[in-house]
Amino acid sequence: MVLGLSVLWGCGGNKPTPNKGGQGPFPPNFQVACPVTQDVFNSWFASGKATENGFVLPANSLAFTPKSNCDFYTWSEQMFLWITSPTSGSKGYDGGKTVMESPVFYDVSPVNSAGNRTITQHTAGKPIRLFSTIRQTGPNNLPVIMDKKGRLFEVESHVMLAKEKLMMRAATGNPDQVAHVVADANGAPQFKNAAGATLERPKAMPIHKVNPGRIVQEFVVEGTNKHIYIDTGGNQVATEAGQATGNVLMAQNGSLVYYISMVNDVYAYFLTGGKNNVFADTLFPTTQGELSNITKYAAAAGVTLVDSNALAMELKTSWVEAKSLPDASSYITIDAVIPVYDTTNQYQWVQKGEKTTKLALVGMHVVGSTLAHPEMIWATFEHEKNAPNAAYFYTDTAGNQQRMPQDAGKGWLFSANASDPNPNLSFMKNPTGETIDTVSPHTISASNTLRVHPWGADSNVIPNP
Repeated sequence: MVLGLSVLWGCGGNKPTPNKGGQGPFPPNFQVACPVTQDVFNSWFASGKATENGFVLPANSLAFTPKSNCDFYTWSEQMFLWITSPTSGSKGYDGGKTVMESPVFYDVSPVNSAGNRTITQHTAGKPIRLFSTIRQTGPNNLPVIMDKKGRLFEVESHVMLAKEKLMMRAATGNPDQVAHVVADANGAPQFKNAAGATLERPKAMPIHKVNPGRIVQEFVVEGTNKHIYIDTGGNQVATEAGQATGNVLMAQNGSLVYYISMVNDVYAYFLTGGKNNVFADTLFPTTQGELSNITKYAAAAGVTLVDSNALAMELKTSWVEAKSLPDASSYITIDAVIPVYDTTNQYQWVQKGEKTTKLALVGMHVVGSTLAHPEMIWATFEHEKNAPNAAYFYTDTAGNQQRMPQDAGKGWLFSANASDPNPNLSFMKNPTGETIDTVSPHTISASNTLRVHPWGADSNVIPNP
């Protein structure tokens, strides 16, 4: 993935506003590095003119020839508007309320017990089914994390292994069982065996055997909510915040966060043709020739791929229930089916059924292949009222670097207190898919979230082209 971009949005015609205790995400005098001109913005709309609730065309990924980072940004912005735009009167979308709800997109199921997923085409007017946790899995069917260098690792954890303790190899070469992990006087983790002895410079000993060099073992330091990951070389792997390892999140309005991944029709037929050994090329399409092979394969099945120059697209989306939001009109909403839990036990919820309700979009990864980029490019969009920002630097209109202090106050969907000294704690996990269990000592409840990297950059500097 060649680009990570984090964008905040609010619907209803909101304009950028100063960052004052949660009233808006932007500093008052920031330099606009990648403006979209009115003519370019008009060209995104099928009518040729920007109109509220107008249908937006997808970016032409076959013609993607970036001259700067700004071209990556405009690609993702146009794609986001296409995905969320109403389809009324648009040919080929078969009555879906928005593009992502139309039959052009398919739901991707969670991994089943055999380690497989299924894709299901959307039916216009039929609610989408969502889930209260999301996992990306690897070749051992384990959750996956990405480190700060962009490398993927599978995760073995004490939660996954239930009563079985993780084994590590100490500096002496002898394997030993890890009973618990504590912090020393400097905050560094110490690994203890059942007898209380410290394991010096321990290395992970994965149970799973496929590509063990890319497996890390997860531990929680006692008395904290700090998760650490150790690889087979004994190195502590530093991860990005918010990794999808089965954590469950609750918003301040009392709603769990629900997830669904989707792919478009080009992706679906590329995947199907690949599984049926129709395509020799295993890379995502980036050229007209590769796309033509996919459209011909779909046509043989009686299917016309709509707006196929978008190439292969994947969406990862997160939602909350809209019914108790104070400003639901500022969100993109869908009708969806979500799990219902028995909530009588504050330490464990057990699923007891499903219900149909209206959900509000709080975040989306937009991922797609483009000319010269079969590895896909991506961007992250999230609602501007999600969470307070940590301190960051930005370039002002005079070209000087300025520091924006951390947000204060309250009023965000995922934080009741921006000054919480211990934000971003995991309160719950969904280890089985049918239950939600607490992470001791917490109950099933809303935690306080802080946006650690407000602009998607590890340096906490608004990226410029």
